[in-house]
Amino acid sequence: KSENGNEYAVTLICDLTKYLVAIPIANKSAKTVAKAIFESFILKYGPMKTFITDMGTEYKNSIITDLCKYLKIKNITSTAHHHQTVGVVERSHRTLNEYIRSYISTDKTDWDVWLQYFVYCFNTTQSMVHNYCPYELVFGRT
Repeated sequence: KSENGNEYAVTLICDLTKYLVAIPIANKSAKTVAKAIFESFILKYGPMKTFITDMGTEYKNSIITDLCKYLKIKNITSTAHHHQTVGVVERSHRTLNEYIRSYISTDKTDWDVWLQYFVYCFNTTQSMVHNYCPYELVFGRT
């Protein structure tokens, strides 16, 4: 748990550009997750066309279902034990965890303070998939 009370991060990644958004949250309740997605992603970038998630209860609930229905977002759930469906997100988690292990304090209570710096590093690193950095693909400049 961080000094700011955060214990988790919601991560969203564009399947095409690999652009990453990570939002520190205190708990994984449906209300907390939906609020984080709405305020930190949808209000900035607009609703996504498709929302692919794992089977976590923080995503499989009426709040997320209603949010997707209201905003006309196609909500897809990966099958259990088949993480390839959300493989891009899983790989981004590995990268973020490497950054966190390398750069945060030894007591690990400041990870959320540095999270946006790590996301920036991720988004401005050239992708091997398309030879552009995600930031450049989303915003058209480096």
